[in-house]
Amino acid sequence: MVTRTRSIPFVFRKTQFATDICACRAELGYTQVEVAKHLNVTQSALGSYENAIEDSPKMQHFLSVCNLYDLNPQDYFELGE
Repeated sequence: MVTRTRSIPFVFRKTQFATDICACRAELGYTQVEVAKHLNVTQSALGSYENAIEDSPKMQHFLSVCNLYDLNPQDYFELGE
């Protein structure tokens, strides 16, 4: 018999992520163009992350940003209802 578990949704804390990555970029003196090139995304995509416009970036981009700025990815998710 297979036991089914209820899935628990996670909510992406996009506003906190946006605030943190803007602060990190400014602290390190990077431009959006430099960071976008490093992450292999467009400057407008990076701008949407920094302005919390997108619900969430693609996972590979999210993890690349976290690695670049030494951020803990777990800090940007919380349990949903």
